[in-house]
Amino acid sequence: MTNNNENIPTLHFPKEITDLLTLISEQQTAQIRMCRTLLAGFKATNEQDIYYMDHLMDPLMDFMDQGDETEDLYCDYIAHIASFDAQEGQKRLEDLEEHLGYWAKTVYAAAHVAMQLHEGQQDENGADYFKEHVYKVGSSAFSWKQQVAGFLHATAEEGQYTVLELLDLVKRQIAIWNQDPDDHSWKYEFDELMPFPGETSLSPSENDWKEISEILESLDEQTAQNHEDYLKRFRNNIDALHVKLKDLEYGPLGTKHHDYEPLMQMLHEYYSKTVL
Repeated sequence: MTNNNENIPTLHFPKEITDLLTLISEQQTAQIRMCRTLLAGFKATNEQDIYYMDHLMDPLMDFMDQGDETEDLYCDYIAHIASFDAQEGQKRLEDLEEHLGYWAKTVYAAAHVAMQLHEGQQDENGADYFKEHVYKVGSSAFSWKQQVAGFLHATAEEGQYTVLELLDLVKRQIAIWNQDPDDHSWKYEFDELMPFPGETSLSPSENDWKEISEILESLDEQTAQNHEDYLKRFRNNIDALHVKLKDLEYGPLGTKHHDYEPLMQMLHEYYSKTVL
């Protein structure tokens, strides 16, 4: 009987490369071991200085993947934080999920839907409207919910679809991709959209969809009584404020530029109160 493996060529890497990979692996193993020991100490002494602990634990993020021991260890660290600050622990968990690409499928679906809806559209300079505006707004947003809203904001403002109809299109696209879990081609549709999707994806809850809906509704100036009333909305929705600033940043030159400074001041005031 012929062994098929005999026909597979053996790859040989230069010794310098293999030595470097071995060194990196050993350093990562040592980092995991050290962080595990540190975390045991944090728990034993009931350490609650988050900034101090972050300084020692955050290097794990540099080589963390979904489902590996590094993620498990960092989740254990988050659980320690949650034991004395539940709100901060929840925030850390959400940030970790985002960093590892658990929400990326939803973001990619929103980008896919937006690309289809804006197909053939051009901006005032004749450039592709999706690539030069919509994609830049969505891809540069700071959270996955902001990204989804960023990709959908222009279509929502045009009024051809309601917010609920747009979100339904995103849900349908996710369902289509889920029908064939072995097809990963959708992950490569947008080269620079980060974070890159992992093997596992989380599904938005009804409350998540509601928050995205509220962001999009806040961004729609057509539903405001006047422009001043429109700007006031952003004081009550920091996610919508972030998306609006990206909308202005990547908008045509001279268009509503006078809104940028007051909205930036609003953002500064919000975070000043948060810090205090």
